[in-house]
Amino acid sequence: MSSQRAGFSEGTTSQKLKRYRILDALVTFYDNRIRIPVKCKRYRMKADQEALFLINLAPVVFTDSFQPDVDAVYLTYKKEIAGFLANRFAETINGSGIRKYEEKKKLIFLEMEKRIKGS
Repeated sequence: MSSQRAGFSEGTTSQKLKRYRILDALVTFYDNRIRIPVKCKRYRMKADQEALFLINLAPVVFTDSFQPDVDAVYLTYKKEIAGFLANRFAETINGSGIRKYEEKKKLIFLEMEKRIKGS
């Protein structure tokens, strides 16, 4: 989640180690490997039950230099979106090429067909 603060300042664990910011590097490593993934997993489990569509109120785009995706404010994933739309739409399953591209680029390609009443 590049839009979320990891550590005390801007930069990766490696960049902070090179600048001898040891404590900041350790916290960044912990945030990236444990704190943020665990929190995201917990939210995904909740979103499996009910669509949450969480909003990141403090993306680092307001404090750090601009990088790709640091402005992301909507925290969602494909299963949550598809589940929310499931009453009115049926998901079309993507081919393996698109699924691989989604995974590689961390993108969502969601194709839905409107459900016909009574089906």
